[in-house]
Amino acid sequence: MNKMNPKRAEEESEPRVPTDLGKALAATPTAKVQWNDLTPIARRDFITWIDSAKQPETRRRRIERACSMLAAGKRRPCCYSIVESQGRCIFKKSQRVAGRNGEIEKDQS
Repeated sequence: MNKMNPKRAEEESEPRVPTDLGKALAATPTAKVQWNDLTPIARRDFITWIDSAKQPETRRRRIERACSMLAAGKRRPCCYSIVESQGRCIFKKSQRVAGRNGEIEKDQS
């Protein structure tokens, strides 16, 4: 427990799983097993990433991608940072990308 966050990690409340994500996890048993093994904070990160989609098609793609990442053993959504703006969470792509040789280099876009 610390002054910034009075809750301990094990006391973090369990996030509500959106219906569409729950259905996708049920249809992908390996992703469901990995999901059940995540901490509540890691689950919240996936849910927040999915819920931040503005278009239904983007949300559908993120759910599909989340299931494939979980099935591959990933424990967090890839390459985003949360920035709070006007009371909303905005996700920004990482400023670093892997180069052809696998080294990290600055994003040129």
